Amino acid sequence: MPRNGVVNNCVRHRVRELRRGKKMRLQDLAARAGIASSSYACMEGGFYNISLDNLFRILGVLDADISQVWPVETAISEALGHTFYLRRIQEFRLNEVISLCGAEGAALFALRGGKASVILHDRLSDFLLDRLVLYLEEGRRYEQGLWFGKKMGETTFFFFIKAQECQGYLRKLIEHYLVIWASLFSSPLADPKGQIPSA
Repeated sequence: MPRNGVVNNCVRHRVRELRRGKKMRLQDLAARAGIASSSYACMEGGFYNISLDNLFRILGVLDADISQVWPVETAISEALGHTFYLRRIQEFRLNEVISLCGAEGAALFALRGGKASVILHDRLSDFLLDRLVLYLEEGRRYEQGLWFGKKMGETTFFFFIKAQECQGYLRKLIEHYLVIWASLFSSPLADPKGQIPSA
């Protein structure tokens, strides 16, 4: 199964549950979302992946939030022994944000007791990552990008994306992911550096 197949399966099942819960026919939802009925049927049936653009259209019709359909790893006990799966989901999320924002790269950091560490990153040079860590430890923010933060206990998680702007729905998605990451990387599954071990 492709790396995003697990996410897509979860999303399509939850979208179907929401649609059925609202007693809405597949054709009616598709028409209101501006998606061809046959394409929507293939998305909900798992034959096509649901793009983020289509997902937000569908959620608008269902009057639902992305948090209602997107997989969340808050049930950490279910994930024991599945650290590779968890790691792949986080890498997928990071790459998705980079792609959708048209960014040069992104990274997730944890700051605790004045010390910052890199948890996830993609497409950023080691030099820039070191510089970002130093900035965080000094209480500054590198200005050539966007920052998002979430405090969880004694740790503050920061997400940096090397882009000048991102649309409102992407900001909402990033904030949602940051809640997931803060919860996930604060868990007992994380190693002392706050990282989920890779396989």
